[in-house]
Amino acid sequence: MIGSTSGGGPTPEVPELAGRDFDRVVRDRSSPALVAFTADWCAPCAWLKPYVYAIMREAGPRVRVFTLDVDEAPGVAGRLGIGSVPTVVLFRGGAEIDRSVGVEPKRLQGWLDLLVAEAE
Repeated sequence: MIGSTSGGGPTPEVPELAGRDFDRVVRDRSSPALVAFTADWCAPCAWLKPYVYAIMREAGPRVRVFTLDVDEAPGVAGRLGIGSVPTVVLFRGGAEIDRSVGVEPKRLQGWLDLLVAEAE
């Protein structure tokens, strides 16, 4: 369960996606992708990272999971209407299917449960 993050050490990193790679990696793929839009200066973004890592770990190859720094990729953030961080967007077939603004572990857990159930 993603709310059960382990304490006691730094969270391993979720792969960072460069803005120039966004369309190729997320929009032009049929597999589900979860992208956490963050910024280095954002404290809630740091709180979100363990949950995003847990999704990546639990979903395995079913879902491609990335972070994207809005300051490094303002064009992508603007195109998707990302108005605040953290924002987590779930894509399927390159299209946005849901969005979470802030730190919402229960909502993210629901996404994970749905994706795992669909893959079985």
